[in-house]
Amino acid sequence: AAQIWIGMAIADGYYLDKIDAGMAYLRAANSAVSNSGGLPLVEVRILQIEGLLQSSVDLSAALMLQKQALQKLRELPGDHSKGISQSLNLIGLTYRNSGDLHNAEKVLIEAKELSISSLGRDHPDTFQIFIGLGKNLSAQGKYDEAWEVLEEGRQLLKRTVGAETRDYADALTNLALVRLETGEIRSRQCIDG
Repeated sequence: AAQIWIGMAIADGYYLDKIDAGMAYLRAANSAVSNSGGLPLVEVRILQIEGLLQSSVDLSAALMLQKQALQKLRELPGDHSKGISQSLNLIGLTYRNSGDLHNAEKVLIEAKELSISSLGRDHPDTFQIFIGLGKNLSAQGKYDEAWEVLEEGRQLLKRTVGAETRDYADALTNLALVRLETGEIRSRQCIDG
């Protein structure tokens, strides 16, 4: 039952931007989990989703919820490296969205390293972290580092999902934006993909 509520929260609350509805579904899901004796991974997902919902209204509240989810994951027995790297990525992106680029970089680097070591370079979650880190480095004016990270992310995307995807097109756009920032592109030049 809790997973159904979580799915409804994602659809109604996050994607349709109905924050109040999403929060209500999450409270219901949390209640269902609590009444069933608690399902730790579901509780973590609820915190993560609630953090995503809050990120459009209150970044500090979102950050707190995402850190709670990360702490719960770290306390669970077993290997939860994938979930931890995803949580770190969410925290890094929230830091970036709040303007704290330095902390965002630290957390995204940790997420990238964990994702590579636990999931491998060719995993979709890994290249998403590469893209987030590259965008953060670019926002800090670290264009050479941003280019390297974004280019590696683009190559991972091309190798794993192909060049005919939206993610790949987004990776090319991010690379072009870095080139624009550094003055390397002055007109409608294309990046060789």
